[in-house]
Amino acid sequence: MKILLVDDHAVVLDGVRRLLQTSLETEILQATSGEQAIELVATEKPDLILLDLNLGGMGGLEVIQRIKKCDHPPRIVILSMHTEPAYISQALKSGADGYVSKAADAEEVVAAVEAVLAGNRYIEADLRDKLGPAGDGDPLDKLTARELEILRLLGRGESLNAIADVLGIAYKTVANTCTQMKHKLGLERTADLIRIALGGDTIGRK
Repeated sequence: MKILLVDDHAVVLDGVRRLLQTSLETEILQATSGEQAIELVATEKPDLILLDLNLGGMGGLEVIQRIKKCDHPPRIVILSMHTEPAYISQALKSGADGYVSKAADAEEVVAAVEAVLAGNRYIEADLRDKLGPAGDGDPLDKLTARELEILRLLGRGESLNAIADVLGIAYKTVANTCTQMKHKLGLERTADLIRIALGGDTIGRK
């Protein structure tokens, strides 16, 4: 059995690798970017990916969508600092099979991996409570996966030109998408979008 860990923080990779090697009989592969993860999926064919959403360059949502287009794609568990309902629901819609926060204890991370390897879906209990009834959630639920990806990159301090390069789309597409996001969230300025991406509370304010 092979598990691929994808995170751009060496300390996180090392800690999760040690945890899984202690708890499971498995070969551990590591990637520090979405691009590298996609290459390893093609060459190593892991059984499961433990994936961070907030990667440098190509983000986790984009990685999920690309991997799910592969022949016989691996199962995917998200291990992320993002606990907002919008990110959880979009990750699941994109094809993730499980979602656990980085605040979860070690036993829950292992339980998620085991459950998803067994063919089940696993969402951390505290996060299931956050999702709530369908249609009753975070205003960010209005955003598409691509819009959330652009929002994430804004939060990392990327310019619109840099975001266009990372996602392989035109600058005008990024700018238009930001306009659409502002309209959906009742915002006027791109600076407000950046505050949202950083965890601010400007939604609905004019």
